[in-house]
Amino acid sequence: MISLRNNRFVELFLDALYPRHCTCPTCGREAALGEYGVCDDCRDSIATPATLENIEGIEAITAGFIYKDCIKQSIVDFKYNGKRYLADFLASQMHIDDTWAIDVIVPVPLHKRRIVQRGFNQSELLARRLSKRYSIDLDTGILKRIVYTKPQASLGARERGHNLDGAFVAKDSCKGKNILLVDDVFTTGATLRNCAIALNAAGASKTYAAVIATTVMNTTAHMYH
Repeated sequence: MISLRNNRFVELFLDALYPRHCTCPTCGREAALGEYGVCDDCRDSIATPATLENIEGIEAITAGFIYKDCIKQSIVDFKYNGKRYLADFLASQMHIDDTWAIDVIVPVPLHKRRIVQRGFNQSELLARRLSKRYSIDLDTGILKRIVYTKPQASLGARERGHNLDGAFVAKDSCKGKNILLVDDVFTTGATLRNCAIALNAAGASKTYAAVIATTVMNTTAHMYH
């Protein structure tokens, strides 16, 4: 006779069918996962997703969270500490509004020197997952970063605004298309704004964006469900 209490295989089987505790993808603790796929403590520290509007050059931006606490740490770990597996969770919390009628998803590009330094483009990892989930084409070559610039995170608000001037160029294959830009964090909007300028100059119809988190909530933001 097999003892259910002592048999590890049965315990693993039952846990697979009826999960009790899993590792929270944000704080790394073993806990019961709930809303947003994170533990209760992490859920309580993050905000409801929202859509930001009135961003120069961009029709609207969806943001999954406010950039703070466990989400901030998760993004830092994802980008700088080698935890690429967090892309699955972070991308799962990003959203595309059904009314946008997106034709192609475009990740915010990194300069080739930055890719060598980091080893990957975090925005491309997120964009690939969104492309698969929404069954929308992905294009990693339609937008290029042609100028190597200082990291935006190392600059103040005023410097960020001009650091990326002329840094991006888009191909005319974007002409007449609704583009979704994908990035990790919205801070001043300088990166997305300069990407949109390049896409719009090349003939894109409309440019939208989706990010994991935002550091700001402007007065025109409304809740995204």
